[in-house]
Amino acid sequence: MTVSAAVQLMALLRGLLTGGACGALAAVMNAVRERLRMGRGLSMVWDLLFWLLCGLTVVLVDLRMGGEPFRGPQLIAAVCGLVLYLLTLGRLTERLTGLVMTGIRFALSPVFFLGRGLRLYLGAWAEKARSLFLLGRRRLRRRSSADRVRKKIRKNYKKML
Repeated sequence: MTVSAAVQLMALLRGLLTGGACGALAAVMNAVRERLRMGRGLSMVWDLLFWLLCGLTVVLVDLRMGGEPFRGPQLIAAVCGLVLYLLTLGRLTERLTGLVMTGIRFALSPVFFLGRGLRLYLGAWAEKARSLFLLGRRRLRRRSSADRVRKKIRKNYKKML
């Protein structure tokens, strides 16, 4: 049995498409990793997630594009597609993902700002109320100590008379 050139070309294109999809996934996940500044443990989990998603991509492309299993040449074409994508469009994808993440952070910043501002306002109000309460207690203490002094002065004055 011979395989036609069209089938071979489709298999090559399918491999390149799969590699390109995995490359796009790698670029997006690298941009997210850089923005979130993940630690070593979380970075390892992130890499595991990447490889699971790459495997899922291979399976989905297989199911969508003819259902034939990946063979050696297609796997090599997928690796070539991954490398080509990362060398050509990888930086652009990372920058666009970074811009999108910055836009999301900027769009959500009023929510966080309002939440933080409200928390600061309530904290300042509580501090002011507490200081007024303490100041009122101090005034009462001052008045009571002043009253004590007045009483002592009156006693001493009465003794002198």
